[in-house]
Amino acid sequence: MKQKTAVVQTTVDTLDFDKIAWDGFSAFMDQYYTYDSKSHFHRFAMDFWTEAEMIEIVVDAYHRTGEDRYRKIMDHLYEGFLVDWKHKEENGWWAKNAYNDDIMWIVIACARMYLETGDRKYLNTAKINFDNAFARAWSKDLGGGLWWRTDNRTKNACVNGPGAIAACLLGTAFREESYFEKAGNLYAWERANLYEPDTGHVDDAYPVCGEKNTWASTYNQGTFIGMCTLLYEHNGNEQYIKDADRAANYAMETMYRGKVMNNEEGGADLPGFKGILTRWLNYFLEAHPSPQYAQWLQRNARTAWENRSESGITGTRWAEKTRDSDKTTAWSASAAVALYQNTPNFIR
Repeated sequence: MKQKTAVVQTTVDTLDFDKIAWDGFSAFMDQYYTYDSKSHFHRFAMDFWTEAEMIEIVVDAYHRTGEDRYRKIMDHLYEGFLVDWKHKEENGWWAKNAYNDDIMWIVIACARMYLETGDRKYLNTAKINFDNAFARAWSKDLGGGLWWRTDNRTKNACVNGPGAIAACLLGTAFREESYFEKAGNLYAWERANLYEPDTGHVDDAYPVCGEKNTWASTYNQGTFIGMCTLLYEHNGNEQYIKDADRAANYAMETMYRGKVMNNEEGGADLPGFKGILTRWLNYFLEAHPSPQYAQWLQRNARTAWENRSESGITGTRWAEKTRDSDKTTAWSASAAVALYQNTPNFIR
């Protein structure tokens, strides 16, 4: 994913969002980036999928700046991830992880690292894990799509959106149309079963038994935007960009009324979700400039930054003051770092 050259006009916001991206990242790394003396590798010491996702904020920083310090951190975290999750390996991939969405997240991180750096070790890891996870997760049940877990009980947006993104990235890396075909099939399934084209709302899950879970999250809105944007970039079909725009508008206007995102603080997974939305919303902006979303990202970034703690950390409730005494987790704090990295300094 190459940095795109933009025709820009100066934003009315006086903040330097490039500086915030630097300072916010630096504060985050100072607090959460650790070195394990036993393995001799660096890590964030999180769960499988959240650790994979947190690698992406470093990829975001490298994509934004091209600075070598970020590339070195990416490599350290990649090597640390291999050590951390060696016990989940079987036949050369992370087959012992029953969550197919977890696998797709590390595939995305590795594929993005390859596209940014050209280092094939990342691509090799992405390919073997995607190919095997896709093979075990895809079925014709419920009309197609990927199973969330290996118990094959439900097909969720949380795996089909990331699966399509991963397929597009691999298709780009290998210049292989079969990956884009897989991505197109996942998009078609999710659009038919979990997406409301009139509103842009993305449902959460389609179970074998029972009713669909219609809860909307920043995670699912973001990954839907991401897969649509990548497919649009591949073949220029305007339907993809229209769907991405509706999903983005739903997140901004229906979920948040154009205001600052200030929720998803509960549980182990929710606090980092918003970072996913900001990443793919920014990628949408690079492909399809839309000032209203750029301004919304700036509004969120300004507020989150103003509410940072004394040590420079912002928790997942961006409209409220974060204090050092809150003991904010790395995953919760990572959402604001992703926001800072993915907020444009200019509006075009």
